[in-house]
Amino acid sequence: MFFRKQQSKWTELPDVDDEFLTQTDDADNNVFLNSLETITPEELAPDAKSTEGNDRLFQLVRMLLIVLSIVIFVSCLWLLIDHQVQMSKTDNFYSDLSAQLFANEAELPGVGINRMTLPAQTPTLPVFADAQVADDAALESISAPTSQSYNLEFARMKALLVDLAAENPDIFGFIYIEGTNISYPIVQGADNEHYLDYQSNGMPSVSGSIFADYRCNKNLLEDGNLILYGHNMTNGTMFNNVMNFFNESVFYGTNIVIYTFDGIYTYEPFAIFRTNSRFPYFTTYFPEKQTMIDFCTLMQEQSTFNRGLTFTGDEKVLTLSTCTNIGDGRYALHARLIKVEN
Repeated sequence: MFFRKQQSKWTELPDVDDEFLTQTDDADNNVFLNSLETITPEELAPDAKSTEGNDRLFQLVRMLLIVLSIVIFVSCLWLLIDHQVQMSKTDNFYSDLSAQLFANEAELPGVGINRMTLPAQTPTLPVFADAQVADDAALESISAPTSQSYNLEFARMKALLVDLAAENPDIFGFIYIEGTNISYPIVQGADNEHYLDYQSNGMPSVSGSIFADYRCNKNLLEDGNLILYGHNMTNGTMFNNVMNFFNESVFYGTNIVIYTFDGIYTYEPFAIFRTNSRFPYFTTYFPEKQTMIDFCTLMQEQSTFNRGLTFTGDEKVLTLSTCTNIGDGRYALHARLIKVEN
């Protein structure tokens, strides 16, 4: 017996036949059982063909990924090997060129102008028909050093630069730093991009060249700041050895020599530091002396070592710039002109 509350009164509900409930449950069961009889085995079991197709697709994707990985690996390996080969070729090219520039004439007979930084040699005494030695006065005049020793070095250098310029008119000069790997021709292009990827003979190269900023004047006595750029190669070539100047003995004991068509220029370092491409260490325009004084003072203040120089505004500065190979980091080496020979 069931009751239902209605308007605060309990109303008696009609009795429900227990057989009705049982019949309903049995009917549901019969429907379920009947449905099982109509389902086919294919509907109950997974589709074998579909599973096999999925497996084939998986294997295909897997194989494609393996092949792609192999292709990427081989490509990277080839690029690495090609990079090393190009660096080696460029290094050999510049090494051979430097060897010719600084070789002794006895080692390269008949080459002509082929020695640059060797000290001047004492002339050989003449052979006289009636005497084996000259008198003291003649000997003194023969052995006495003259300014022509520097002129001879300059003549050798200039002749060799003329030969290089015949192959590439962008030749600017030659840089040499004793005790380092830096011994390269200098070129100057129409921009500061081209010679990042080309060597001084015009051939493509990952090592590029040592090149002067396109804004600089080829007359070093008129240019306030000669800026030279070069890659920081991992094999120690190009401007990698600029980092040597972070060694105190190198900084204070090594000068930089620039050979050009009009003279030999010797520079003394006064600043070496790490910076970035936004710092104005590559300034080329100095409208007045105070601008140069401020520039040199600022560079010296940044330096790892400080010579404590006082600047006049008449300085002729050389800047060597190379990358740190981390982000936009740069190494900057500044030197002032201390001697000119021609």
